[in-house]
Amino acid sequence: MFAFMAAPIAIGLFAYAVYREVDFQQAQRQAEHEWDEGIAKIKGELEEKKHEGDIKDEKTRDINRRHDGRRRHRERKKQRRKEIEDEKEKRKGYYYGCVDRIEQLDADRGWEIRLDAIEENALSDDVFLQEVQKLVIAASPLGVAGSPMHIISIYFKELPPKLAVGEWVNFKLDKSKAKRCNKTEPDLSGSIEDGTTILEKLEPSISFPRQSVLYYLESDYGSLITAEKSSFTVDIAASAISLLKTAFAAAGGVQSHIKHGLQLVMDTKPSATNTVDRVKTILTASSKEATVVEVLNVSQGASAVIRSGSAKMFASDFGYGRGEIEPEDVCVALIYGNKSLPILLSHWDSDHYRIAISPSARALADRGIDCRARTWIAPSNMTGIVAPALAQSIDELVTWPTGTTIITSGNVSVLECAHKSGNAYPDKNNFGALALVVGSGSNRLLYPATPTSSVSPASTNWMANLSGSVCFSYGAKNAFGHDMKRVFKYYEKKGFTNGGATAALGGDADTIEITVNLDARWSLAQSQNYNKTQVTATETSSLTPVAAQNNSRQGVDFEELVTLSGSDKKDITQDDLSEYAVRDSFGDVSMYNVIATKLVLRNLPLCVPCSTDFPVEVRMQCDDIEIQSSETTAPLLRFNVAGGPEWASTGNPGEAGRDGEPGFVGGYLRLSVAGNWLVKLAGGETAFWSKGFESKPDQSLRLSVQYRGGRGSNGQKGGHGVNGVQGTGSTDDEVVYRAGGVALTSWLNPGTRAGSGTDGGQGGKGGSAGKPGAFSQSFLTATKGQIPAGDRMSFDLDLGTSDDKFGAPASGGEGGDKGEAGEGGIEGKRYISKRKCFGKDWALDESAPKQASKGAEGTPGQAGDGPPSVDPVEQMKKDMAPSVKTADTRVALLATMSTR
Repeated sequence: MFAFMAAPIAIGLFAYAVYREVDFQQAQRQAEHEWDEGIAKIKGELEEKKHEGDIKDEKTRDINRRHDGRRRHRERKKQRRKEIEDEKEKRKGYYYGCVDRIEQLDADRGWEIRLDAIEENALSDDVFLQEVQKLVIAASPLGVAGSPMHIISIYFKELPPKLAVGEWVNFKLDKSKAKRCNKTEPDLSGSIEDGTTILEKLEPSISFPRQSVLYYLESDYGSLITAEKSSFTVDIAASAISLLKTAFAAAGGVQSHIKHGLQLVMDTKPSATNTVDRVKTILTASSKEATVVEVLNVSQGASAVIRSGSAKMFASDFGYGRGEIEPEDVCVALIYGNKSLPILLSHWDSDHYRIAISPSARALADRGIDCRARTWIAPSNMTGIVAPALAQSIDELVTWPTGTTIITSGNVSVLECAHKSGNAYPDKNNFGALALVVGSGSNRLLYPATPTSSVSPASTNWMANLSGSVCFSYGAKNAFGHDMKRVFKYYEKKGFTNGGATAALGGDADTIEITVNLDARWSLAQSQNYNKTQVTATETSSLTPVAAQNNSRQGVDFEELVTLSGSDKKDITQDDLSEYAVRDSFGDVSMYNVIATKLVLRNLPLCVPCSTDFPVEVRMQCDDIEIQSSETTAPLLRFNVAGGPEWASTGNPGEAGRDGEPGFVGGYLRLSVAGNWLVKLAGGETAFWSKGFESKPDQSLRLSVQYRGGRGSNGQKGGHGVNGVQGTGSTDDEVVYRAGGVALTSWLNPGTRAGSGTDGGQGGKGGSAGKPGAFSQSFLTATKGQIPAGDRMSFDLDLGTSDDKFGAPASGGEGGDKGEAGEGGIEGKRYISKRKCFGKDWALDESAPKQASKGAEGTPGQAGDGPPSVDPVEQMKKDMAPSVKTADTRVALLATMSTR
């Protein structure tokens, strides 16, 4: 019975065991499924967190890359400008010259090369390039773009290769031992050291009466330097040649320059008519009969005055050269003593027109005695760049009528000279030059264009009938061997009986006077016609400055009246002077150039934006100025200086923050006023007036220049610390089963364990505070007596207050955030032993951790350095305080005004 009962019990127990096993396996599968879901969720969350962090970090890097790009662009511009300046420094002393004359010295001593030149670096000057662009747009003739010019005489024993008159050449001058020339040095009549050079600089000078920029010699004699022969080359870049020809209207060489360039000059002067009748009218307007020819000793050059009795008719040439003369005496006497005399120019050699471009001419032109306001008769054959510049500025230039060889009016004749065989064209000293003949019948005076035998009038038959006197003008110790005894033999064979030369004058004599006597023959006499006592310094300085002309002639360089008005003071990008901006090759404004006869400033201050790393010059030059201000201290300009760009993000992960960027550089004002000042307050009250301040002691002149912005940017916040790395993952435990008899045995092979996360890194240090911007010193120049002195005159800086102070201190960047702790590695499945009816089995340990432990968080970064303890702006305020200068005379101040 027991056996009978045991069987059902066994069957039941077995069924129960089976049931329990099935239930256990289902529970295990459910547990493992849930475990897997939990692990997947953790992994998903970790991956999402990492992805978001990666996107955020990449965005930070991208923002920084773009900011770094802009910063590198700024640095590259600074570097490129430095390279340009370095290159200019290397090319200092190099010139581009147009060969004006090549002449062999006497006794085979070598050659003189005469060039009109500009410095090579002028071709990269911003003002020059902008003016050239204007010339192209306006098709203006013979522009010189406001660049200083030079007359250069170089002496070589042998000529450099390929030189030709009218061609451009590049060469270098050595100024290391430069010294001023004088009337006796250098002596060019003897042995000349190879490379001896005389450099005469012509500065562009502002003429307010003519509303023009005119050229005058810087000094009477120039400087003695040396030319480097090995540097001479005609191989010039095509771009440079094109720019030179555009600027100086010499395209196509000399011949087209003669035909086209001068014709453009004439086209701008409709009052000039190049006819035979017009020439006759000019020469004999006051009288038909000339009775006296005064040939003045001007050394190596020519100047003569033709009179009828005491009445002056015209001047024949208007030059002087180096020698035993005082140029100031010559120039003042011939300009002041012959204020409106027409000028007959024999040829376009500077020795024959130098008086018109002399320093004395500049001083007297402002007093209304202007050589350019006279009528000139001249040949059309010119070379170089100086002569065309002078030609362009002459009010009425009558060129010799084409095809005409002789013009006679009364007893005055002018002959066009022929080309000398063997001389290269254009041979301006001969071909096309004008010789003067005065007298009638067979007794005439010949005053040739040059003192050489190469001058032969075009009409040989007319020349064959000449007799009488011939007079030459040349220097006693000239380099060309001009000699009266040698040259006169040529004319003596043609029947001339008398000859004279200025080089033979001695004692106090400075003029050869050729006068007609009772038997109608000419006689030569020496006299003293000019010296400094004729026109004293007091007389010239007391002359009243001439008022601006109602200038109807074309080609004025600036306006008579310019009114500048300020606008929105809140818009820091507002540019109230944009019309007068000059831009560089980068497109940045490098300066503002305002020139006017009268300048009116109102609604002050005028706003000028500054966003470059160099100071922008605001140059204002005028004769008279009127300032309309609502404040007692008139704020003339406000430079709105851009601050350093702020960082839009933190530093890159794991990196220090970058330093703040410096503020940009503010500009400066260079204000020059030759004449009167007038300051009006709101309501029309006069705060200052040049013409009345001496009689009103309460009047004062208060001016200022404002600066705003210019703040350096804050240092960048450091990048967050490097996040800890997730720990390594692990493997699942492995349950191994093996049959043994009737029993099934099992055991557990443990899996690897997950690693802990690494610690987070320290945040990056914040960047240092950016430096404030800078600015340069402003200057105000006036004529002495036009502005008050002492405490009645002030020209100050206005750097704003605490709210808008220029260069306000920036802050160091914050330290970077601490790095996040690294996540623990993902654990594998862990199993534990579990008793069952028929042995044991392994169940998932649901209480086991799914991750290993995290690492520790990092620490925050250190803050960046703040501004220096000593405010650099305060030091700049002391070092860059505006300066007030006064010139002793109006003429002295005008000499400092320039378009450069």
